[in-house]
Amino acid sequence: MNRQAQLDETYQRSLGTGSELDAYMRVREARRQVSAFDKWLHWVDDEDVSTAPRAEDLALEEVLGH
Repeated sequence: MNRQAQLDETYQRSLGTGSELDAYMRVREARRQVSAFDKWLHWVDDEDVSTAPRAEDLALEEVLGH
């Protein structure tokens, strides 16, 4: 989340410059990773383990979106 916040700031500073698209793509990827981690944490904390993906079904990288 800290990295996402840093990238958000970089993106805001880059608006209207030649580096805007690159900064946007970086912050977009950071947001996707934060979202994937958030989903994983909800699965871990959920008392109903049936909502969590089974370990043998997905590699951790797929769950986290890497």
